[in-house]
Amino acid sequence: RLFQEKAEVSCLRCHQVGDLGVSRVGPDLAGVASRLDQDALLWSILDPNRELAPEFQAWTFVHQDGAMLVGRILSEGPDSLVILDAEGLEHTWDPALVEGRREDLSSMPGDLAEKLSDSELRDILAFLGEQKSESEKERK
Repeated sequence: RLFQEKAEVSCLRCHQVGDLGVSRVGPDLAGVASRLDQDALLWSILDPNRELAPEFQAWTFVHQDGAMLVGRILSEGPDSLVILDAEGLEHTWDPALVEGRREDLSSMPGDLAEKLSDSELRDILAFLGEQKSESEKERK
């Protein structure tokens, strides 16, 4: 319920777990417990900037007209730069009109632990710890 409903942490705004959520902003957390142990899961919540997967690296882009956009790169080629913002909206820019870009922090808030009680944090970790890959579930 926390993962789905607690507005202060808004997990489903950016993540998907199986049939829950539809966002592509953050990684799909289905099978996350097959990839990360409990310590790594905890650190990913406490310090989301500690280790970012390259495909989820956030960037700040500055357009020639002065517009700024923060998001992750979905695709980039000589004629098109497609950026996914934190709201899940795609923006297509002409790369020739991008005046600058710099790496940004993770889109995941760094203060999640402050918004969760110790009990809620344990519950989120337990929920994520249950998210095994299908092949790992079949082995058990």
